[in-house]
Amino acid sequence: MNGVVTNGPRGVPLVALTFDDGPEARFTAPILDILELQGVPASFYVIGERAEQQPDLLLRMVSLGCEVGSHAYESAHRDLRALTPAQILQTLSRTHETITRITGQAPVTFRPPFGFYNALVLSTANRFGYQTVLWDVDSLDWQSLSAQQILRNVLPRVQNGSLVLMHSGTTLPGEDLTGTVEALPTIITDLRQRGFELVTVAQMLGLR
Repeated sequence: MNGVVTNGPRGVPLVALTFDDGPEARFTAPILDILELQGVPASFYVIGERAEQQPDLLLRMVSLGCEVGSHAYESAHRDLRALTPAQILQTLSRTHETITRITGQAPVTFRPPFGFYNALVLSTANRFGYQTVLWDVDSLDWQSLSAQQILRNVLPRVQNGSLVLMHSGTTLPGEDLTGTVEALPTIITDLRQRGFELVTVAQMLGLR
């Protein structure tokens, strides 16, 4: 497939919940608690440096049937478009090695920080066999929104094949994802009641 994907097939009632910037114990752990309780998988786009620090959370993701995708290595988000070819290769390679070593599974999808990419970023991701994925529903939860604000941003916009962007870790001073944790059970319940099946991005796209 390659290229850049913002959604899955529109003819099938599948939705993928995706979480960027983890793992971070404060927010990733309660998100995993909810997913486990609800029996729902999700896709986590993890920062390699944080994966090194929180390997148990990656192992828990895998044990719950979640997908662990690459979100580059450095906790300090960098726009990959501003890096040299060698730097792009290094940050993707370190993250790939870290995820594979911890989980025993190589990532198959990649989400660039901020969703920013160019031809060089894409070609480097392709070298790892990644499908680069963005989203078509943005919760804007990184703005420390309330649960109600997040629900208003997400639920009316979801359709067949939607990839919903949320976060399980913070990158800004004072950023608070409590609203994400509080909104998640309602998001899951609402989508199920509307007939959507919740899957990982890899499952939706038929990867692996």
